[in-house]
Order: sequence, then C-alpha cells, then structure tokens
Amino acid sequence: MSVPLPADQQPPNPTRNCPDSRSRTLPSVGPQLTPNPSPSA
Repeated sequence: MSVPLPADQQPPNPTRNCPDSRSRTLPSVGPQLTPNPSPSA
C-alpha cells in the first residue's frame, strides 16, 4: 500500500472512497458512516 495506484485505478478521493467502500462491505460499520438502514435492525 506504500505505492499509490495509478490515476486510472485510483479514485479521485481515496480518503473518501475508502470508508465508503468499507461501509458497503461491512454492514456493522455501514450504519455509522452511511444513513443506510442496517440489516440487523
């Protein structure tokens, strides 16, 4: 991860895209970062 990906593969906002991608992958963190309703509730 020390080497940044090329602009083609790297999103415009890696910092903002990182949590967004994790929120979708992890339902537990999803509701905290996104307003989407958690599947548990």
